[in-house]
Amino acid sequence: MGAAATAQQHHKYENYYLTVVADELEETLLALDFTREDGSVLYHAFRDIDTDKSGEISVEEFHEYLGVTQTRFTTRVLGILDTDASGSIDLKEFIVGVWNWCTYDVRLIAKFAFSIFDVDHTGVLSIYECDALLRMLFDTEECDEELLGLLKGSAGGKLSSTEFLDLAEANPRLVQPALDMQRQVRLQFFGVRYWEKHTRKRHKEFAVFDAIQNDARQSILDIVSMKVKQRQGGGR
Repeated sequence: MGAAATAQQHHKYENYYLTVVADELEETLLALDFTREDGSVLYHAFRDIDTDKSGEISVEEFHEYLGVTQTRFTTRVLGILDTDASGSIDLKEFIVGVWNWCTYDVRLIAKFAFSIFDVDHTGVLSIYECDALLRMLFDTEECDEELLGLLKGSAGGKLSSTEFLDLAEANPRLVQPALDMQRQVRLQFFGVRYWEKHTRKRHKEFAVFDAIQNDARQSILDIVSMKVKQRQGGGR
């Protein structure tokens, strides 16, 4: 496709975004502090990711777009964008999911990683589960003994969620692959400084809520719902 045809097609899709999509997603964009221009950037990125033009994107398509190797952990990360668990990601889920992942601080990233293995929601992992968690994070067959050693200090061979989050905050390298992936997404959309500002705002507004919510998918749905209600109620 020539440059002129490409520009014409982009103009057509931009017009569709401005006349249809932006209105449909207005509440979501405003709730997440996205401008219409921000929404346009994400809309066109979504179209680029959707290589088969199905109107939805797959985890595989998103990996290819980001240029990251697909692992069990990265698949779980991108899976939280699929808020209705349908197996694919529509535009609204994409926009909400990018905001959610990019506004995680180290503690929320660690909490998400911990929750993958805390399947019974006890808030405690055994040292064997910690070993499996680190191998999944780093996509390795053998766990890094130095990193695992950081997690072995708790009594009885158990590690609580709070202990893991505290350790990750003090030693971010425990969740380095997750931080690297977050940085990749942040750089792809708006840049690191943009998201650092929004992360601080999320912490200010929802730190208490984020601390008690264990389901990553439900958490972001609830946050968006709360922000929409705040806007409709004039911020009360």
